[in-house]
Order: sequence, then C-alpha cells, then structure tokens
Amino acid sequence: QLEHNLKQINSTKNQKITTNILSPCDFGFHNAIRTTNTSTNHSSIIFLDFEYFGIDDPAKTISDFILHPGMDLPKSLKKQFAQNILQSFNNQELNQRINIIFPLVGLIWCLIILNEFVSHHQSRRNFANQPQNEQIKILQLQKAKEMLSYIKENSFQKLLN
Repeated sequence: QLEHNLKQINSTKNQKITTNILSPCDFGFHNAIRTTNTSTNHSSIIFLDFEYFGIDDPAKTISDFILHPGMDLPKSLKKQFAQNILQSFNNQELNQRINIIFPLVGLIWCLIILNEFVSHHQSRRNFANQPQNEQIKILQLQKAKEMLSYIKENSFQKLLN
C-alpha cells in the first residue's frame, strides 16, 4: 500500500495545495495545562510548546493528531476531530490526501519514537543530566512496533467507519 501511496504523491507533487492551514503539529494534551479562574469557576486549556508550529496541509495535521503517540484518546474522539475538520473544508481532495499520507505520517512517528537510539538524542539527555536507560530504549522500541502495527492494520477510512 505504501508504494501505491508514494506513486499517488509523486503524480500530484506539482499540484499546489491551496488549503494549507496554521498547524501546531505537536498538538496534544501533553503540551497543555488547564487553568481555573476561581472567581468565575471557568476553566481554560492553554497550549504550550509550539516548537513545530507552522503552515501545513490539513491532511498532515489530522494525521498527526490521530497518530500522535502522546494522545491517548478513544477512537470516537479521534473520529469526531477528523470529521469536524473534513466538514469545515468540505473538500474531497483533502480526504484523498489523508488516505495517501496517513501511513507515511505513522512511519514518521515511528522514527520520532526511536530517537532514543540516536546518539544526538543521548547527548541531549546527558546535558540534561538524564543518563541513558536501557529500559527507555526497550519501551520506545515497543511503542514503535505498536505504531507500525497500528498503521498496517488501520487506514484513515477505517477510523471514520
């Protein structure tokens, strides 16, 4: 399936995507805090960490949100998020682009999860006085395997059904 998706991307790579949006990319509750105004008893969620913020294809934004390993949301909420964005664009091409890049974004997340094995990542850990832990590597390898299994077994369309 990946080969087919890559061929589709190759055949459309010269087409300009006109629906790019501002995208937080690393959007999730792990980068948010909840605050409560005690006088009004109104709570708000404030999002932090816009390190990867930029302009992106909404297909990638949707895929990132659904596949983000730090987002432990039930399928129903992921589906609702995707459907709301799809409805706001009302664009069949967006749905097609998501189907093409969904497994590719999943592979990107697998690589990000495996950063623990990259020597540059280890030097950052050393600088932060967090020595390498073999258990972390084992855990990250397991997470990457789970992500790979997920994208092999699930398509974006399967999520919407």
